Amino acid sequence: SRVDLSRSEDPNPANTPFGKAYWRMITTEADLTVNGKQYPSVAVIQHVWGGWHLNKKDFFNLLDDVQGELRGSPVSSYRLIEPESFALVKSVDFYRLTAQLSILPGGLEKVKDLIQQPDAKSTTKKPSNFFERFINKVNNSLGKKERPNEKEMFKDLMTILGNGDYNKGYKTFTRDCQRYEESQIKMREHGPDPRFGAKWQGGYQYECLLPWVTQLMNLSSNYPKDKKAQTQWMTEVLYVLEDKLPLPQLLRLLGEDNYIFFVRINGFRAGDEDGDLEYFSNTLGDPKKNIEYANGLIQMFATKTRISPIELDRSQGSFR
Repeated sequence: SRVDLSRSEDPNPANTPFGKAYWRMITTEADLTVNGKQYPSVAVIQHVWGGWHLNKKDFFNLLDDVQGELRGSPVSSYRLIEPESFALVKSVDFYRLTAQLSILPGGLEKVKDLIQQPDAKSTTKKPSNFFERFINKVNNSLGKKERPNEKEMFKDLMTILGNGDYNKGYKTFTRDCQRYEESQIKMREHGPDPRFGAKWQGGYQYECLLPWVTQLMNLSSNYPKDKKAQTQWMTEVLYVLEDKLPLPQLLRLLGEDNYIFFVRINGFRAGDEDGDLEYFSNTLGDPKKNIEYANGLIQMFATKTRISPIELDRSQGSFR
């Protein structure tokens, strides 16, 4: 029979002849058992680079890019990847490089608290007369009901962006927000968009809001009651946070007890007697418990029960 390598049913370019691709996967897994012991929820975030062929220069540039994600942080000097392990490599074929961040239960609780702000309290006094009650009623009808949890979340996000300094984070955020709005205005043919400028959100006025912060504010006030929906909610939150927060700030938010970060490299290397390549980097994070969940609940169940992870995944206990 004739095999045509120029055609592929796989939509991922990394799996096509001479192709390459980068993709990101975020999975939150929860035990939906109704009766009996429930395992805690965990999340796995993966950045994956894959392709047909990578020459030596491009391979080492990719390693530098991954290591560079830690630049400017207290762990920037940490040798996550040891390049000398690849000293004899001339090129890498059919490669996969996966940077994986496993967020353990304690880390997910910190993320939830950041978004929900359970201790937030209203700073507005209760209406004491007819006029104030009328204004309050109008605001509520216009969707301007005060939501102090959103305000507190905004403050904490600015502090995280400023690496512990609210004023620094707010200054950087406002500059980026204004640049974004200016770029959007230039794309319009009929002048400024009324959506731009000062924003009224959740009963408070903000100088400027980027869409991703507005999205988190909306998620903050819409936490579902159903655990399956909560799992999807967490995935949506992580999708935004992991995309917008620099890796060092995200790790600081989680706390080193609540995550494991490492890099895995697979492929076939030319110039080495042992051509098969499987490399695990050093790890960041120092969890004291729940480390067995590092690859997710489904993988843990698969290891314990010897059931295929694909079969377990059909339980729909995870959201990507």
